[in-house]
Amino acid sequence: MKKLTRYFLLPIAVATQANAVVIFEDGSSHVIDSEINDFVYVFDSFPAGDPTHVTFNTGTNITGSDSEDDSLYVSDFSSATINDGTFAEDVVSDGFATIEIFDGTLGDDLQAFFLSTISVFGGSIADDVEAFGASFIEIFDGTIGDDVIATGISLIEIFGGSITDDVEAFGGSLIEIFGGSIGEDIEAFDDGIIDISGGSLGSSLRATNRSLIVLRGSEFSIDGTPVGPGDIAQSSGLISGTLDDGSSFSDVAFDIRRRADIRLIITPVPDGAPGAIGMLSLLAVLFARSLVRRKR
Repeated sequence: MKKLTRYFLLPIAVATQANAVVIFEDGSSHVIDSEINDFVYVFDSFPAGDPTHVTFNTGTNITGSDSEDDSLYVSDFSSATINDGTFAEDVVSDGFATIEIFDGTLGDDLQAFFLSTISVFGGSIADDVEAFGASFIEIFDGTIGDDVIATGISLIEIFGGSITDDVEAFGGSLIEIFGGSIGEDIEAFDDGIIDISGGSLGSSLRATNRSLIVLRGSEFSIDGTPVGPGDIAQSSGLISGTLDDGSSFSDVAFDIRRRADIRLIITPVPDGAPGAIGMLSLLAVLFARSLVRRKR
């Protein structure tokens, strides 16, 4: 049987356990700056239900476990701050939890589930960043080694950072891109929406199966011919233009299939909060589609 190490009483604790599952569930604050040769759970206190907070500083090394996929799992309104350290396996938020990442190295996925929130201000993530179940992720900086994925009516906002591979939205989710660098494809499918107003686009745009990709900017052209605002009529080609933040792109391949759209919106740089504008766009699109479906 796996050994469990629980912290209930001390308001601040430094974990120095080896080969143990460390569970924080006392409703207090804790600090870790050493190695744990297993995984860490952070929950609210029982039965009071007070949130627990754990801060990970320089010297942290969470190795994970052969029997578990996670290095860190935070749930139940509790929270974690990663200032530095190494996490060999997945880092996960769930059930209204909050995780903030300022630096450090994640060896696998970063995942948000069920109305939880993750903020990424820096650090390195070796694999995917994924939002599930009406969760929210915001990315300001850092390096992501694989994809950024939103599904299950989740929201991801990308303001900066480097994404090595794809950005994907599906399952009624929204991804807003205001900045950052994308290495490969931007894909929306199965009722997903991707709203792009800045950053460096990848190699292609793909909209499939009732999805929508929005490009906000100016000087758009398709296959070398200038075009105005609205939905792109042709199903494939090469698009160029300048996004709202001033970033220009040239000859990015696009592909539109199965009642999907890529929409060009010519607008000045917005004065308001990007998140609010993006959410209004999402609501407007969903309302318009509901009217169309009623008529059918």
